[in-house]
Amino acid sequence: MSLSSKLSDISRHLVTPDNPARETGTLDYQRCALLHNFLVEYSWLADGKSLADLERRSFFERNGDEAEEIRERLDPALTAFLEAAYDVEGTVFYLWVAGITAPSEMWTNHSGDDVGEPHTLYWTNNICSHTNGLMYHQKQCMATMAMGIFDMDFSQPIEDHPELWHPLETVLSNWIHMIQLGKITATPEKTDCEKQGLWAWHSYGEAQIDNTVAASDRLVEAIESRMPSEALRPAREGPLLSDKDLDAASILESIRVPRFEFIAPGLLVPHDREAFASSQVFTTMDSTDEYDDDKVTVPPVLLFRATDLTANFDWDNKYRSLNPFCRPTLRDRSPLRIDRVFLSANVRNVEVFRAIADHEIFRKGVTEVIWDDALLAESNEQYEDEFYCEGEDLPDCDETCPVWFLWASRENLSWLTSRKGNDVDDLPQHLERAKQMEAQLPLNVSYAYYQGLLMQQESVLSTQADIEALKYGITRFPALKRITITPAAHGALYTPLYETPMIRAFPYGFNYLIPRAWPTVEPGFSPCEAPPWDTEAEKNKWRGFRIVLRTLAEQEHHISEFILDVNGLCTGLNCHVFDEPCEEYEDLVALLRKPDFNRIDLGLLVSTQQDEGWPSFRSGHLKHALGEAKDLQHVSLCTDLGANQEIDVPEEESDVIPLRTIFPINRWQQLQHLGISGFVVRQDDLISLLAALPASLLSVELSFLHFYGDGNYRNLLCDMRDKLGWRGRSASERPKVSGFLYGDGLNPFGREGDSFSPNQIRLGFGVERDEFEPGFERPWAQYDELQRLGYYPDVRLQYEEWKKSLSDDLST
Repeated sequence: MSLSSKLSDISRHLVTPDNPARETGTLDYQRCALLHNFLVEYSWLADGKSLADLERRSFFERNGDEAEEIRERLDPALTAFLEAAYDVEGTVFYLWVAGITAPSEMWTNHSGDDVGEPHTLYWTNNICSHTNGLMYHQKQCMATMAMGIFDMDFSQPIEDHPELWHPLETVLSNWIHMIQLGKITATPEKTDCEKQGLWAWHSYGEAQIDNTVAASDRLVEAIESRMPSEALRPAREGPLLSDKDLDAASILESIRVPRFEFIAPGLLVPHDREAFASSQVFTTMDSTDEYDDDKVTVPPVLLFRATDLTANFDWDNKYRSLNPFCRPTLRDRSPLRIDRVFLSANVRNVEVFRAIADHEIFRKGVTEVIWDDALLAESNEQYEDEFYCEGEDLPDCDETCPVWFLWASRENLSWLTSRKGNDVDDLPQHLERAKQMEAQLPLNVSYAYYQGLLMQQESVLSTQADIEALKYGITRFPALKRITITPAAHGALYTPLYETPMIRAFPYGFNYLIPRAWPTVEPGFSPCEAPPWDTEAEKNKWRGFRIVLRTLAEQEHHISEFILDVNGLCTGLNCHVFDEPCEEYEDLVALLRKPDFNRIDLGLLVSTQQDEGWPSFRSGHLKHALGEAKDLQHVSLCTDLGANQEIDVPEEESDVIPLRTIFPINRWQQLQHLGISGFVVRQDDLISLLAALPASLLSVELSFLHFYGDGNYRNLLCDMRDKLGWRGRSASERPKVSGFLYGDGLNPFGREGDSFSPNQIRLGFGVERDEFEPGFERPWAQYDELQRLGYYPDVRLQYEEWKKSLSDDLST
């Protein structure tokens, strides 16, 4: 006999399409009390207790004076519900909530206290940190779930998220419906699925299986009836898969085999059992809950495989249930491809990093750790300056949203508009950005979410949780070979450089102050200053750099690639670290000296070094460090002196640093790639360096160079063609450069006899890209050509529209 059969029939009180929730804008407290009390009695019986022993006390009877003190803050209908609902001590009310919230806790997570403000009506179980529960809005008479306090912002204010709020009787009815389906059950016995107290959360219930099988049969019959008989596969008796093919998959053991190939465009029906098993790219995920070893986190079953196999599994999503494809044989055939993990001073990033490190399958595929070194700012002096407020009609900004956050948000939107340029509006990237701009959260909600991120950041920094995670990960990732440190992970608004777990968790349309690690300036400004490397305050601006190198110096590891990725930003590592030996320098040398170390990418902040004679380079310490990497195959150095930076090329040749003062090329006999960007160079010195590179060289990247004297890109390419001898190599051994060097192609820089543009790329050559917009890629071509290709609007149509508008105005 089921537990429900021992209770009064609740079916006529459940919210259904034929018996909807009340729409009068008031709480149906009698109906809600009946549904609530059913769940109380159900859990009481499930715990093996007799209904005769149930103390049916109300909220006010149980909590006495404490409850009476808040009575005046409660809506009369809610008061009536709390007077009729059982508030029982010693039992767990439901899977997600322990019971009615204690009077002292109802407004703990809420700032307001009038009748219109929401409060927490049901308190959640301890299934997440910073707990909250079911919130009830007394003015709107609606309820929503927010398991933790960081979930609250996703549903508030209620006017902006009406789809997330429902009548209380609808929520309670759905909870009971889950019991009727067998999806959620209550039992004191141990189960093989996730459990909270008495309540068990099953992957599916028997009623769900029956309904799904019936729906599948109807769909298959409908498709087959519309297909010509000659297009149908031969009929096959029996289920789609047998129990021999699965550990546990009741649905798939019942669905009959369709006689067609595709259930929808691009989605294959599994007819072959071996092919079906081998296509399972999802595998069991071990528990990461230190308080519950029985909890299992698993991904779903891939039922209808796509013909396009290029997409990968979104490992950031977690599914708690039982996976029917948990056999080692199936798991080993198609392992997930998680090849990089992220770390930063953020709780979410640390949690996901550790979860992957603890997983016996996922951890083995990780080859790269990306350290996001950017810290969220608690304020921003640039936007607090009175200059930014002059002549602006700014709304009042109090502690709920300071003026700097408002200005940062506005600057982000302005930057999005400027990046769009002359493009037509319907390019995919612009349509997506427009949707995100339209979905922006209210300013105070965004700032409240931002403050939550700041709290998480402070928690990680104070406990050094990110440092401990890195140390742990190095011991847990056997294939780890690369560590990347970047100041630019957050990219630009809506286009992050890396979609870290932290960034993926942002509310859609979240507009915030984009953080940048390390000192930086916008293109077109003078380089920022790099103070001496002699104080902890200065060194800690490069926190990730110091932490990673110190950790690698203290632990055994197999790191063979080290990258400081500035992604085009005018910043980099403070070059004064190479002035004289220091702890950070010695740690870097120790890494480069390791056998088989083969790649280094360094972004360097050189500041005013050129005015001082390049002391950090002339010291010889950078060259010595690079020379310790005898097995180096890839080296790339860039500075913050990019193409758009305001710099003065030295007038004296002695003020130009010789490249061999930096690059110990005689030590690199296996070098395959050389990258030089943002340096002031002599053309003949650069050609001499390139000529001395080993025969193993496969590619060269020279970008944003500033030439001393008469040097320029056009003549550089001519010298490379005429003096390097690369033409004589076989095609497979030539460095990857344009057809101009190896054939009769045109020089892409400037024009013959034109002395004014030898550093300008000619239209029709090359591709234009945006460092922070993956969708921006187009030929470097004339306006008319870009218009023909659909990037720019038709100027003639715009002119005609403008002329017509002007004519209408004049006639008016």
